[in-house]
Amino acid sequence: PGAFTTKRATRRPAAWPRFQPTAAAPAVSLGEQRRRRRPPAWAAVALVLMAFAARAGAAAAWLAATPARAAAAAYGAAAFSRFAASWPLYCTIPLTAGVFNALTNKLAVTMMFEPVRYRGRRPFGWQGIVPKAARRMGGDVADLLMRELLDVEAMVSRVDADHLAALLVDAPEVVELGVAACRKTFPSAPEGLVRATLTAPRLRRVAAAPIRAVQANVTRAVDVRRLCVDRLCDDPRQLCDLFRRCGKPELDAVVTLGGWGGLLLGVLQMGAWALYPRAWTLALGGAFVGFATDWAALKILFSPVEPRKIGPLTVQGLFLRRQAEVSADFADFVAAELVAPEHLWRALLTGPRRAAVVDHVVAALRAELPGLVASAGDVPAQLAELADRGLAELAADPALTRPTEAYLARALDVETLSLIHISEPTRQEAI
Repeated sequence: PGAFTTKRATRRPAAWPRFQPTAAAPAVSLGEQRRRRRPPAWAAVALVLMAFAARAGAAAAWLAATPARAAAAAYGAAAFSRFAASWPLYCTIPLTAGVFNALTNKLAVTMMFEPVRYRGRRPFGWQGIVPKAARRMGGDVADLLMRELLDVEAMVSRVDADHLAALLVDAPEVVELGVAACRKTFPSAPEGLVRATLTAPRLRRVAAAPIRAVQANVTRAVDVRRLCVDRLCDDPRQLCDLFRRCGKPELDAVVTLGGWGGLLLGVLQMGAWALYPRAWTLALGGAFVGFATDWAALKILFSPVEPRKIGPLTVQGLFLRRQAEVSADFADFVAAELVAPEHLWRALLTGPRRAAVVDHVVAALRAELPGLVASAGDVPAQLAELADRGLAELAADPALTRPTEAYLARALDVETLSLIHISEPTRQEAI
């Protein structure tokens, strides 16, 4: 004991020296000392995770000892052995899913537009979805044009009536057509009087006056909406060409996404077949793969409508991202196929509102050909007959109006006007 006491006395002094605060080491309160002894937040999180891992390990060890765990392990081993024994055959599942999904999507895209006319014997037959709905879709396209894109009055106001009339009547064939129409309508009028009256300057004024009247109230003389609908419905190929031209990259993307999506989902289907080899799972999996890939393709094409920032990426539907290109294709189609000059001439000369054009021509005849009218007794019916016959013969020969088409295409400039309206931010809903 004495030695022990002596040893402890040598190791521990009788009194520990007290801590004396200094300027370098100021006094610290008791609360501050407790906060300093508290472990940091990351250490607390680490302790929680370690405790959770310990619990999970204990649960896994308990589950491994149960018969269900052993049965699941044996089932998985059997599935893997089946896959290893016939893996080339199993690999045909995703390949078949990808190929057939691409083929079915290609067939679906084709059946949207083909055949243009109904084939088969009802009810066993088929007609393309777009041609079958041509009347409704044509009306929707025409309404879009008239409501959002085409300002018909501003378009025709760009035409110089005098220049257009000169291009129309300067051809000798048009003068002879007028002489023949007058001789048929007024057989009692001397031929010399007719030829002396129907001079080129007078015919230009007779043609220019109705053109100005049509410009003043174009909707009374020409039904542009009816023209567009008839163009799209009489030949449904026009409507099919519109959809194909504007949506070709997206239609191709449906086929491509269907193939790759079928391949990826086919891998999951392959795993399901290895675990549960039943014939009906292939049919059910194929239906799910087709539905899922088509749904995903449509979402990728049309969603989101507005550009959306996701981290450093800007996401928008593929079709909507090509808005400028689609607008240019649509405007070009409108100018070339719907309201081209030759179609406008036909609508003006043979359309349902040609009676207004006849009235304008009758008024011009009264004003410019008083001698001829006086010789005929100023019969309104004969003047209307002359105007109607002249318009009918002009419409019967498209070559007579062909010299005006190049000028009208430049003056109307339908493509540029349509593109300007399409490009306006307020028209994005219309696109």
